[in-house]
Amino acid sequence: MIVKIGKKSIRSENTIILSSLFVSIVLLSSNLMQVGVFLFNNSNLFNIVLFGSCFLAFIIYGLDLSPRTLLILGFILMYFCFTKLFMNNEYVDTYFTHFLVYGMSGLFISQCKFYEEYVYIFCTILGYVWLILYLLNADFVITDSFSFGYLLLPVSISAFLLMYNNLHKKILRIVLMGLFAVCALLLITSASRGPLISFFMFLLLFILPNREHILLKLVFLCIGLILLLNYHEVIYLLHNTYPGKFEFVEKSYLLEQMNHDISNGRSELLKTVLNDYDFSDYFFGVGIGGYASTHLGEYTHNIFTCTLLECGCIGLIYIVYRCLAFIRRIVGERDNMMIFLFSISFVPLFFSNIFWCSFPFWVFIFYYPLNKINKE
Repeated sequence: MIVKIGKKSIRSENTIILSSLFVSIVLLSSNLMQVGVFLFNNSNLFNIVLFGSCFLAFIIYGLDLSPRTLLILGFILMYFCFTKLFMNNEYVDTYFTHFLVYGMSGLFISQCKFYEEYVYIFCTILGYVWLILYLLNADFVITDSFSFGYLLLPVSISAFLLMYNNLHKKILRIVLMGLFAVCALLLITSASRGPLISFFMFLLLFILPNREHILLKLVFLCIGLILLLNYHEVIYLLHNTYPGKFEFVEKSYLLEQMNHDISNGRSELLKTVLNDYDFSDYFFGVGIGGYASTHLGEYTHNIFTCTLLECGCIGLIYIVYRCLAFIRRIVGERDNMMIFLFSISFVPLFFSNIFWCSFPFWVFIFYYPLNKINKE
């Protein structure tokens, strides 16, 4: 590390447990804000909890800024300044505020020393608090399968990893299998397509590095490929056989019937990215918030096209590099925490959301694997 900010406290066991809770709060921040709205008709209380956790993480661990982190921060700040000075993008101030809130919080939390197992425990507990309140009053805030699915996604993955890590404990294994089964059932029946794809992508990334059962994996991959290639036929079959049972089926069927665009407008967004800009725009970028400024606040719904347009080829190269580095790490070292972060941040950003305002994305960007401590 070449830059250190803040005095480091003694990292006792209790401190590490507390910082594991901090990581969980940030990863499930959206869920906790929903709880705040439900219980107190106000999410500000949980905003205070969230930012208080980030502040305490900074007080306890300070900041160790590696050359990679400094390079990322330097490029982002430089490009914000460049956009502000030379481009008339009305959304640049909004995105800069997003980065200060989400990006710096992710940086502070990424400094925490934590127990991986405890992060899964806290995420499952906090997620089930949100889920129980949702089931008690199913219309309390969430009104669509899209929001519900992405809120349930980190809960489902943490429950799965907690179950996997405790397969050798018979009674606990049964309880955890039940918790995971509830999440999986709700995800399959009530979530939209994006969260489902993100979850199955997690399962794929989880099983592929394991060198056991190679033949079985190939069979599942072939089945998945066949289903994907016959997506329309599968949707029609499920709709006719189980009408109204699967939210993602009904949405796909409705979109197909209405405008024959199963992408829900994303193909049109891609056309605007390809048709409305010149090669120089792709190479140098049109500045942060450039697409939103010329398209009535809309965004591209894809992290690759977003970084290409906003930050040019340098931003896209870095995103591709991070994906390749992630693949190399999970294949070589099987880092389940990194798979978790990737699945709830990068994968959803393939379909929706803006990376400037994604807590999990920034935690993943600044995540340093040596901060993870295996609980013996």
